[in-house]
Amino acid sequence: MKALILASLATALPLSAAITSPGDLMFTGYNADGTDDLAFVLLADYDSGTAVHFTDNEWNGSGWTDRNESFFTWQSDVSLPAGTVISLSFIGSGTLSATQGSAVFAEATGRGLGASNESVYAYLGSTYDTATPVFLSAIANSGFVSVATGTLTGTALAAGTNATSFISGADVLAYAGDRTGQTSFGAYRGLLADTATWITEDGAGDQHNNGIAPDVPFATDSFGVVPEPAAAGLALLGLIPVIRRRRSAII
Repeated sequence: MKALILASLATALPLSAAITSPGDLMFTGYNADGTDDLAFVLLADYDSGTAVHFTDNEWNGSGWTDRNESFFTWQSDVSLPAGTVISLSFIGSGTLSATQGSAVFAEATGRGLGASNESVYAYLGSTYDTATPVFLSAIANSGFVSVATGTLTGTALAAGTNATSFISGADVLAYAGDRTGQTSFGAYRGLLADTATWITEDGAGDQHNNGIAPDVPFATDSFGVVPEPAAAGLALLGLIPVIRRRRSAII
């Protein structure tokens, strides 16, 4: 009976596909002050060993316009479910770290995130400097408006859909929208790409931990969907009433 239940669940549960496409990862935090930090959410299941690359070098539509900024890579040796949030710290100085998995610099030239005119891209590729990156998402604090600041041309990304584009040049940006209540993880893409769901802080000096939101460390609370996949699958199979009756009989 147990084997039958497991086999049925394998086909009945609404599983998330592996990270392969634009919008499968979205940013939830950006900080250009202090140590410099990023945060992102996995909106599809993560397969262990998958390398996700990041850079703040500018994309011009067919390649990187220069290489005077950094490339770094995050990956985990264990698989992670959709909804997991990861924070990367010490991008500007010190030892790059991640709240889950590990992150390392591939090129550490010009470390640090800009307080204006900056774009950060997340992408897949066999190498960090692949000529054919599969872009997952991007975030800009002064818009994707030119080659000088980075563009979305040729990335299959669109601001407001699977990339987040601010024009204020803010130093600290944090997603403050819903992390629960959506019926699929993909439904969060539009919320994360909408700057109205974020809070920002801008001004002179270091504001990353001044007691005025948003502050670092960024929240790493997971995103969830309703109904929960396991419960939805069990309900679909009519197993929840059966399980409850058996528990009652045992008691």
